[in-house]
Amino acid sequence: SINYSNQTYCNSITTIQSVNLVGTPGGVYTVSPLGLSINATSGTYTPSTSTPNTYVVTYTIAAAGGCPVVKDTETVVIYQTPVIPNKDTIICNNQLFLYTPQLTFPATAVVPAGTTYSWTSAPVITPASVTVTGSGMVPLSNSTTITGLLSHADPNPVDVLYTITPTAGNGCIGNNFTVKVTVNSSPAFTITP
Repeated sequence: SINYSNQTYCNSITTIQSVNLVGTPGGVYTVSPLGLSINATSGTYTPSTSTPNTYVVTYTIAAAGGCPVVKDTETVVIYQTPVIPNKDTIICNNQLFLYTPQLTFPATAVVPAGTTYSWTSAPVITPASVTVTGSGMVPLSNSTTITGLLSHADPNPVDVLYTITPTAGNGCIGNNFTVKVTVNSSPAFTITP
């Protein structure tokens, strides 16, 4: 029989996964459908070079010495990890920012179903002496949107930098990405008679 120590992996995993074989060695490993980067001789595969999908790995020992063909199978699932590009955006003072990766970068953003976003640390403000308020200053966990309201009283634009972790609904955690929001200052004017 054959089995893998873990049947599910995120496609961000770069380590080679080995098969546990109990029985006669020397058989051939095949996979259906195609897309799993399996070694036909050893049965090893690498999640990061495989296409996300559900696969059936078959180990086959050819008929020999009057004995029939022997086969055993194991299911392997490769899940997609989120891949979110960095984003710079500009808003007016006391307004909401909104970043929707799959709409902003449809060719490069990979957003699996159920992806949520977390920033557990307060964003970095530049210049640091400025106080920024609003819902966007509150650390969030498992938010389905990347949004928030930002406000400040400085006469110059202020940068608010978020470092965000995406987590897919399948449990795969993507690399951190950044969103830099430049908050323009409020217009200043004086009306004279």
